[in-house]
Amino acid sequence: IASRRCDPAEGGAPGVWIDVIDNGCGMEETVRCKAFEPFFTDKRQGTGLGLAIVQGIMRGHRGRALIESKPGQGTALRLFFPDPDGRESGGGQTDDDAND
Repeated sequence: IASRRCDPAEGGAPGVWIDVIDNGCGMEETVRCKAFEPFFTDKRQGTGLGLAIVQGIMRGHRGRALIESKPGQGTALRLFFPDPDGRESGGGQTDDDAND
């Protein structure tokens, strides 16, 4: 798990990206493209609702959820949480604090 603050001076919206990365088997492109669809799963057990719910929550917060994956190279789920009202500094925990 990693986090980083976006700098609006670099052209992005102010906010924080949180990355959850594994080193598993990764996803085929066809699976990755459908991963946020409700009831889609390539697992024997499961409802296919987990990532659809994550995407709904992120949209509710005006954020984003992205998946980067390649077979044999693991998967990264990247979540963007925008700063409320476009604030550039939230006064909360910094990247350095999160890693302690």
